[in-house]
Amino acid sequence: MISIFSIEMKEFFHFCLAGLEISALFDLFRAKRRAIKTSNIVTCIEDILYWTIAGAIILYTIIRYTSGDIRLYMLIGVVTGGCIYYYFLSKFFLKILIKLFNIVLFPIRKLKHFYKLIKKH
Repeated sequence: MISIFSIEMKEFFHFCLAGLEISALFDLFRAKRRAIKTSNIVTCIEDILYWTIAGAIILYTIIRYTSGDIRLYMLIGVVTGGCIYYYFLSKFFLKILIKLFNIVLFPIRKLKHFYKLIKKH
């Protein structure tokens, strides 16, 4: 027989994973902002997009693993997952993402620079 405690521990683990996902998503937005300078309006739109996706991740996790029941340990799980990500993975993941953005954007920036040179002549 499965105990209530083991079920709640599994749910706690899934919410820790959701916290990791949300934190990694946040680093994706951070890396994009470091690679591409955007206006305040675009930043606001990106923030709304981030919180919409983060909310959807949490809502999906709640519905998928607890059938809509909300408990305090779920919030603690999300925060725990976010803290684990921040302290152990964030620096590494952020560096990789920034490099990837710069690699992808390098040809675009060169073409833009080349276009400006041609336009002058």
